[in-house]
Amino acid sequence: MIIKLNKIAPELKPTIPDLITRPVGKELYSRVMVNLVHIHKGEVLLLDFEGYRVLDPSFIDEFIIRLIFKSRDDENHFYVKLAQISEIAAINIASVFKSYTAVNNIRLVVITESLIENNFFIGDLHPQERDIINYLMVNKTAIPMDIATFLEIDTARAETLLHSMHSMRTIRQLLEGNTVIYCPV
Repeated sequence: MIIKLNKIAPELKPTIPDLITRPVGKELYSRVMVNLVHIHKGEVLLLDFEGYRVLDPSFIDEFIIRLIFKSRDDENHFYVKLAQISEIAAINIASVFKSYTAVNNIRLVVITESLIENNFFIGDLHPQERDIINYLMVNKTAIPMDIATFLEIDTARAETLLHSMHSMRTIRQLLEGNTVIYCPV
């Protein structure tokens, strides 16, 4: 599902090119939630920020963080991916995620459609998790044994990493027969 924010946000009268304030974040979240009744389990929600330059911490907290937590709902999980994020917006998102993690001890990471500072994500991933993202971006799919071989770790450790990353919705998990396959968001 693709949601172009520049199609629904103008009704809220935000100052272009900015999405700022807690009320704008809350209202935009409510409007996106209306569309999410149509999202399928395991589907990617691509949020397109075309035309928006600045996202302030209050907006990020009320919109992006809430969507990330909603995506982690085991009953009907989905994956959040950001498109056309400006450099300043990426910096602000990373800062909010870092603060949130420090206060709540819950890691927040979101996948991006294009490279942001040489990564396809915003947030804090450990070096092995970063390597997994990069592996999947190149190879498109992997089973735990592939990741274990690539990282030179045992398969149990690879499975733990992959499960954790899937729980954070940074990688997708597909079931083909009895085989669990991982792929990028």
